Amino acid sequence: MIDTPNTRKVLEKLRKYTDKKILIKHMDEFHHPAFSGPVSYLGIVDDTPECIIIFLSERCPEETFIHEILHKILHYEGFPVVFINERFARSNLPQNMIRALPKLQGYFSSTIDHPEVFRRMETDYTLDLNKYYEIQVNQKLNRFKKILKNNNPEDIGYFFYRQQDILIGLDYFLFGKCKEKIIEVFKQHFPDAYQSCMSLYKKTSKVGFSTPQSAYKSAQLIKKHIINYGERKSIYKEFNDIWKALEIRLK
Repeated sequence: MIDTPNTRKVLEKLRKYTDKKILIKHMDEFHHPAFSGPVSYLGIVDDTPECIIIFLSERCPEETFIHEILHKILHYEGFPVVFINERFARSNLPQNMIRALPKLQGYFSSTIDHPEVFRRMETDYTLDLNKYYEIQVNQKLNRFKKILKNNNPEDIGYFFYRQQDILIGLDYFLFGKCKEKIIEVFKQHFPDAYQSCMSLYKKTSKVGFSTPQSAYKSAQLIKKHIINYGERKSIYKEFNDIWKALEIRLK
């Protein structure tokens, strides 16, 4: 267990909601069918009936531990959760697209939580976040490098990937002083998706994510915006149905 004044503070807040055991594992031990290869995340939180498992890499372990625990705290506070509507998915999606849903569910859930998670990391804890944000930006830059190797606007899934860029792009505005680098790359290589993401960012900024209710409203705006983007680009119905299969619920 990482033991610092910051980790003790976040665990004290978590203990208001649960006395579950916290189990720390290395990221190499994380396996999920939605991820076909090695996972490059700094951390992931998983919940079982018996314990909360935090998977950590060696990079920024204190900041990452707090980040993952804050995700759990928001869950207990009643912030919105993204579910997969399995009945809708089975009726409207081929099996290969159904397999992609958990990963997209994770992206969407994180995007809803992150404005409040990062806000609390910045204001409630004494963390050196510059390195943490720099790692986040470099991960996103690596993602763009991989995308650009196979970037073909004629590809059947091209605009579905741009929908994901719009969703994930909302995180870029949270990365402190490091954000300009990744935002500029986004703007340079995918200007249309960037403009759409900027428009969505302005919409959600007016509503916010600081309470369960405002986060729920912003999440609904995100889902509607992404689906509308797909419709404007005339993508195949199944690609938009993937987003429709993701339900946002308040407790």
